[in-house]
Amino acid sequence: MPLSQRDRRDPAGKGDVASCPVAPGMVRLGVVVDLCQSPGLPVSFLHGLYQSYHLPWLRWINRLPHAWVTLCVNSWLLNLWAEQNWDGGEGLELLRTAYDLGRVELCATASHHAILPLVAEAVAFRQVKRHGRLLADLLHPEWAPAGLVPPQLAYGHELLRLAQPLGLRWCLADDLGFGALHGGVPYDHVLRCGGLLLPLCSRFGSQQLLQHCAHNPRSGARQHQQGLLQWSGGGDVYQILRVPGEALAGVDLPSRLGEWLNSHAEAGSRIMHLSALLDQLPQQPGEVPPGSCRLELDDFWSGRFFAPWQGPAAWDAARQAGSALEQWHARLDELLASHTFEDEASAGAAGLRHMADVLEQAQGR
Repeated sequence: MPLSQRDRRDPAGKGDVASCPVAPGMVRLGVVVDLCQSPGLPVSFLHGLYQSYHLPWLRWINRLPHAWVTLCVNSWLLNLWAEQNWDGGEGLELLRTAYDLGRVELCATASHHAILPLVAEAVAFRQVKRHGRLLADLLHPEWAPAGLVPPQLAYGHELLRLAQPLGLRWCLADDLGFGALHGGVPYDHVLRCGGLLLPLCSRFGSQQLLQHCAHNPRSGARQHQQGLLQWSGGGDVYQILRVPGEALAGVDLPSRLGEWLNSHAEAGSRIMHLSALLDQLPQQPGEVPPGSCRLELDDFWSGRFFAPWQGPAAWDAARQAGSALEQWHARLDELLASHTFEDEASAGAAGLRHMADVLEQAQGR
């Protein structure tokens, strides 16, 4: 049995939940559909994802009768959609419509799918800010995200410093590390650390959801609801689930998920955007260990919290590039001094032109 459900006791500490004769409580669910992709993938591959997965998801969201889904899609990918103008821009129009009609909550993420705890703080801030600017241009000038879904749910304490200046209330994290340390995860409250809410995404529940969608969504939803009530001892319980947009090849996942959600709702569950769900939960102080949705237990206990992305050669190159870029920024600041613009023939003006030429050549222009 997964750590998130092992050795769970009832809140009063009176025994195993299976033996507690209590009245059924309220089941609350938050579902995050993650469409994010990383730069570096072939455009032809991304076009295939767009047609096979992204458009079907957005069409399905716009048919939903209820505001059920929190959506994560990074701005680099949205820019690619705009540049390529696939299907006449249908994807972007569907996204705007879903937002305008309140069918979807859109969250913050990293524009270019960086593993945020591993990059420099300035890079992390810039990517999240850049994502927000594009979404505001696309959706509404006053749009602002309530929370952050970091790429691959890669959370570290470094992200706490992003929250306040970016106006974020919450950051989603994977539950494996917390469950490993504590033998279970919260089911009736949300953790709060440094002013930031840290809801935990159920890895087991997310895997279970995909299994149900692959086989029998309706019976799977009923089974899932009963399992949650048993886990909580029959009291109020919530769970947050994440669905990768390209999961289950060959299966109409949006429609299957719709069946699963409808069955849950018919049985009395409440399905809400993450921000609305968190507004209904009590808060308790707590810390969440570093990790991601790809973290394995062996790596967690050995301290390799971000193992898939920690190759030393690439990070050495990243540090060198970052250092060189800082020197370029410092030089640019010098060249932007007032004297440069008082004398067009000055060495500063020549330096600016040279810098622009070198950077354009470096980008292959």
